[in-house]
Amino acid sequence: MSLSITRRDEWLFTPFLPLLASSGFVSFKIEDAPRLPAPLTPEKRAVIMAGVVRRLTSTPGFAMASESLSKQIEQELVDELRERQPGERFPSEAELVNRYKVSRVTVREALAALEHKGLIIRRQGLGTFVNHNVLQIQTRMDESIEFSELIRASGHTPSVTGTQVSTGRPEAAIAERLNLAEGDEIVTLHKVFSADDVPVIYAVNVLPLQLIAREHRDSVIRDSLKTEPIYRFLAERCGQTVAYQIADVRSLSATDGVARHLGCKAGVSVLNIEEVGYNADNDPVFYSDEYYNTDVIGFKLVRKPG
Repeated sequence: MSLSITRRDEWLFTPFLPLLASSGFVSFKIEDAPRLPAPLTPEKRAVIMAGVVRRLTSTPGFAMASESLSKQIEQELVDELRERQPGERFPSEAELVNRYKVSRVTVREALAALEHKGLIIRRQGLGTFVNHNVLQIQTRMDESIEFSELIRASGHTPSVTGTQVSTGRPEAAIAERLNLAEGDEIVTLHKVFSADDVPVIYAVNVLPLQLIAREHRDSVIRDSLKTEPIYRFLAERCGQTVAYQIADVRSLSATDGVARHLGCKAGVSVLNIEEVGYNADNDPVFYSDEYYNTDVIGFKLVRKPG
C-alpha cells in the first residue's frame, strides 16, 4: 500500500511512522501540501488520522506483514542465542530496535515469543539472559514443526513414503471438528515419515476441499499436496496461515493398520497426537491424526508454574 503525506500533516504521522515502516506493508512519501481555502484544525486532523491508522493497522495484510517481520527477527534471535554462553546477557529492546531499524512493538513481540518459549529469562532491573537449559532441547512437544524437520532435529535423515491422497465426504466426527456443513467434501493425505529409512511417523492430514481453488484443484492435489509440507501447502496454495493447534495427546496400542505403516507389531504402544489447526480467525483449516514410534522420536515439554 502506498501512502502520501503532506508536509503540513507530517507531524500527525510522526508517532506512527516507525510502525508503518517496520511493517513492510506500507510505503510513504512526504509531499508539499496543496493550498486549501479552509484547512482543517490540527485537532480535527489528528482525530481523522488516528482513525485512518487504526483501520490501516487492523487490515489482514498489515497484520500479516507485521507478524511476519517479528517472526523473522525471532528466528534470527534464536540463532544468535545458540551462539551465546549460558547465562550471558542479551541485548536490550532499545539495542535491538536500533539494530533492526524496526518499531519497539515489533521487537517486543519477538522477545515475548522467546520468553514464552523459555529461551530467555527477563530479570527486573538486570536485563535479559540466555536460558541454555531450554535452548538445548531439540524436539519440543509445545512446538509444532514439519515432520521432516522434527526427524532432522532428532539427529536422523528424513524421507517420505506411502503417500496417498483421496477426496470424498468426511466421517461425522471429522466434519464436526472441521466445522463442515452437510455436503462439504474433504481431501485426505496419508504419509509415512522415516528416520534413516526406519518408519517413525504415520500421519493422516485432512483439509476442507473448499480451501483449494476449484480451477486448479486437480493439479494442486496431484502435484503439490503430495510433496509440500502441510503448513507451506496451506499458506501458499490455500492462503491459510495456521495460528495455533489444539491437540489431544495419548498413548495407544497400535492397530493393524498403524502397525503396518510403522513396521511394528500390532498392540505395541505408540504416541498418538490428534489435533485441529486454526487460522487467526479461529476457523479450523486442517485435522491431523499422527502416530509416533517413540523408540526413535521423543519429545520434551517446557512447563511453568501456573
